[in-house]
Amino acid sequence: MEITVIILFCVLLLLCVIFDIHLLIALLCGLFLFCGYGLKKGHSPKQLVFMMAEGVKTVKNILITFMLIGMLTALWRAG
Repeated sequence: MEITVIILFCVLLLLCVIFDIHLLIALLCGLFLFCGYGLKKGHSPKQLVFMMAEGVKTVKNILITFMLIGMLTALWRAG
């Protein structure tokens, strides 16, 4: 079942790239897909929200770094 969910998410990403659809749509669909899988596995919605928050805390520094790099490259292009 896990492989099916991951393959479905990959297909969503590929379809968004092929049809030039914003990737945020695929990511949101993936979030709902993985949350649905978590519910099917017996986790409560409260547990799922806690797990998502822990995941964001784990990669917080990387996300901040990507944001700073994006702002820096935008400034270079504007200059």
